[in-house]
Amino acid sequence: NLMYKYLPDYIAQGISDIDYKRLYDMGIRGLCFDIDNTLVGMYDEEIHKKALTLINNLKNMGFSICILSNASKKRTALIATGFGLEYVYRAFKPLKQGFLTVLRILNLEPHKCAMIGDQLFTDIRGGKKAGFLTVMTKRMNNHESLYVRFKRIFEDRIMRKYIKGIEKI
Repeated sequence: NLMYKYLPDYIAQGISDIDYKRLYDMGIRGLCFDIDNTLVGMYDEEIHKKALTLINNLKNMGFSICILSNASKKRTALIATGFGLEYVYRAFKPLKQGFLTVLRILNLEPHKCAMIGDQLFTDIRGGKKAGFLTVMTKRMNNHESLYVRFKRIFEDRIMRKYIKGIEKI
Protein backbone atom coordinates (compact mmCIF):
# COMPACT_ATOMS: atom_id res chain seq x y z
CA ASN A 1 0.00 0.00 0.00
CA LEU A 2 1.40 3.35 -1.13
CA MET A 3 0.13 5.06 2.03
CA TYR A 4 2.45 3.09 4.27
CA LYS A 5 5.51 4.99 3.15
CA TYR A 6 3.90 8.10 4.63
CA LEU A 7 2.76 6.60 7.91
CA PRO A 8 4.81 6.92 11.10
CA ASP A 9 6.08 3.81 12.86
CA TYR A 10 4.71 5.22 16.12
CA ILE A 11 2.62 8.10 17.38
CA ALA A 12 2.79 10.12 20.60
CA GLN A 13 0.90 13.06 22.05
CA GLY A 14 4.09 15.09 22.39
CA ILE A 15 7.82 14.76 22.95
CA SER A 16 7.33 14.34 26.71
CA ASP A 17 5.01 11.37 26.17
CA ILE A 18 7.43 9.18 24.21
CA ASP A 19 8.81 6.04 25.86
CA TYR A 20 12.47 6.77 25.18
CA LYS A 21 13.64 3.79 27.24
CA ARG A 22 11.72 1.56 24.86
CA LEU A 23 13.37 3.27 21.88
CA TYR A 24 16.76 2.75 23.54
CA ASP A 25 15.95 -0.93 24.17
CA MET A 26 15.05 -1.22 20.46
CA GLY A 27 18.60 -0.15 19.59
CA ILE A 28 17.89 3.52 18.85
CA ARG A 29 20.89 5.70 19.78
CA GLY A 30 20.23 8.85 17.78
CA LEU A 31 17.26 11.17 18.10
CA CYS A 32 16.50 13.69 15.42
CA PHE A 33 13.97 16.38 16.37
CA ASP A 34 12.03 18.76 14.20
CA ILE A 35 11.78 22.26 15.74
CA ASP A 36 8.50 23.95 14.91
CA ASN A 37 5.46 22.53 16.64
CA THR A 38 7.56 19.61 17.93
CA LEU A 39 10.26 20.98 20.27
CA VAL A 40 8.91 24.53 20.43
CA GLY A 41 5.71 26.20 19.31
CA MET A 42 5.62 27.56 15.77
CA TYR A 43 7.16 31.07 15.68
CA ASP A 44 8.07 30.62 19.36
CA GLU A 45 11.56 31.67 20.39
CA GLU A 46 11.22 30.60 23.96
CA ILE A 47 12.68 27.30 25.04
CA HIS A 48 10.56 25.79 27.77
CA LYS A 49 12.26 24.33 30.84
CA LYS A 50 10.33 21.10 30.40
CA ALA A 51 11.75 20.55 26.90
CA LEU A 52 15.27 21.52 27.98
CA THR A 53 15.11 19.11 30.93
CA LEU A 54 13.87 16.36 28.62
CA ILE A 55 16.73 16.90 26.14
CA ASN A 56 19.30 16.84 28.97
CA ASN A 57 17.77 13.65 30.40
CA LEU A 58 17.92 12.02 26.97
CA LYS A 59 21.61 12.94 26.62
CA ASN A 60 22.20 11.36 30.04
CA MET A 61 20.37 8.21 28.88
CA GLY A 62 22.99 7.86 26.16
CA PHE A 63 21.22 9.32 23.14
CA SER A 64 23.00 11.48 20.57
CA ILE A 65 20.63 14.25 19.52
CA CYS A 66 20.37 16.52 16.52
CA ILE A 67 17.85 19.02 15.19
CA LEU A 68 16.69 18.74 11.59
CA SER A 69 14.63 21.68 10.38
CA ASN A 70 13.39 23.23 7.17
CA ALA A 71 13.61 26.61 8.94
CA SER A 72 16.23 29.29 8.27
CA LYS A 73 19.75 29.13 9.67
CA LYS A 74 18.98 32.01 12.05
CA ARG A 75 15.92 30.35 13.58
CA THR A 76 17.39 26.84 13.68
CA ALA A 77 20.66 28.04 15.21
CA LEU A 78 18.82 30.09 17.84
CA ILE A 79 16.73 27.14 19.03
CA ALA A 80 19.49 24.51 18.68
CA THR A 81 21.96 26.66 20.62
CA GLY A 82 19.39 27.09 23.38
CA PHE A 83 19.18 23.31 23.66
CA GLY A 84 22.93 22.83 23.22
CA LEU A 85 22.38 20.67 20.15
CA GLU A 86 23.93 20.24 16.72
CA TYR A 87 21.61 21.12 13.87
CA VAL A 88 20.83 20.97 10.19
CA TYR A 89 18.85 23.93 8.82
CA ARG A 90 17.02 24.39 5.50
CA ALA A 91 16.94 20.60 5.32
CA PHE A 92 14.35 20.44 2.53
CA LYS A 93 12.63 17.52 4.24
CA PRO A 94 11.43 15.05 2.93
CA LEU A 95 14.55 15.00 0.72
CA LYS A 96 17.17 12.58 2.00
CA GLN A 97 20.14 14.97 2.10
CA GLY A 98 19.40 16.53 5.51
CA PHE A 99 18.89 13.10 7.06
CA LEU A 100 22.24 11.93 5.65
CA THR A 101 23.88 15.00 7.20
CA VAL A 102 22.34 14.07 10.57
CA LEU A 103 23.79 10.56 10.27
CA ARG A 104 27.25 12.05 9.66
CA ILE A 105 26.89 14.42 12.64
CA LEU A 106 25.70 11.63 14.96
CA ASN A 107 28.01 9.05 13.38
CA LEU A 108 25.22 6.46 13.32
CA GLU A 109 23.50 4.17 10.83
CA PRO A 110 19.91 5.00 9.83
CA HIS A 111 18.32 2.04 11.68
CA LYS A 112 19.80 3.38 14.94
CA CYS A 113 18.08 6.77 14.54
CA ALA A 114 14.58 8.00 15.19
CA MET A 115 13.02 11.04 13.52
CA ILE A 116 10.55 12.81 15.81
CA GLY A 117 8.28 15.40 14.26
CA ASP A 118 4.75 16.63 13.75
CA GLN A 119 4.42 16.62 9.95
CA LEU A 120 3.60 13.58 7.89
CA PHE A 121 4.86 14.79 4.50
CA THR A 122 8.19 16.21 5.72
CA ASP A 123 9.39 14.65 9.00
CA ILE A 124 7.83 11.22 8.68
CA ARG A 125 8.09 10.72 4.93
CA GLY A 126 11.71 11.92 4.92
CA GLY A 127 12.62 9.85 7.95
CA LYS A 128 11.18 6.73 6.39
CA LYS A 129 12.95 7.38 3.09
CA ALA A 130 16.25 7.72 4.97
CA GLY A 131 15.66 4.48 6.93
CA PHE A 132 14.98 6.09 10.32
CA LEU A 133 12.39 4.86 12.79
CA THR A 134 9.68 7.55 12.85
CA VAL A 135 7.57 8.98 15.66
CA MET A 136 4.83 11.50 14.87
CA THR A 137 3.75 13.89 17.60
CA LYS A 138 0.67 16.10 17.65
CA ARG A 139 1.41 19.68 16.67
CA MET A 140 1.83 22.03 19.63
CA ASN A 141 -0.28 24.83 18.20
CA ASN A 142 -2.07 25.91 15.04
CA HIS A 143 -0.08 29.06 14.27
CA GLU A 144 1.10 27.82 10.91
CA SER A 145 1.73 29.22 7.46
CA LEU A 146 -1.00 28.91 4.85
CA TYR A 147 1.09 26.32 3.00
CA VAL A 148 1.44 24.12 6.09
CA ARG A 149 -2.26 24.51 6.93
CA PHE A 150 -3.08 23.41 3.40
CA LYS A 151 -0.90 20.28 3.74
CA ARG A 152 -2.54 19.55 7.09
CA ILE A 153 -5.90 18.97 5.37
CA PHE A 154 -4.40 15.95 3.61
CA GLU A 155 -2.27 14.83 6.56
CA ASP A 156 -5.27 14.88 8.88
CA ARG A 157 -7.37 12.91 6.40
CA ILE A 158 -4.67 10.24 6.08
CA MET A 159 -4.07 10.04 9.83
CA ARG A 160 -7.78 9.74 10.62
CA LYS A 161 -7.98 6.77 8.27
CA TYR A 162 -4.91 4.93 9.53
CA ILE A 163 -4.36 6.08 13.13
CA LYS A 164 -5.98 3.02 14.70
CA GLY A 165 -3.27 0.84 13.19
CA ILE A 166 -0.37 2.93 14.50
CA GLU A 167 1.05 2.03 17.88
CA LYS A 168 1.63 4.63 20.58
CA ILE A 169 5.13 4.72 22.00
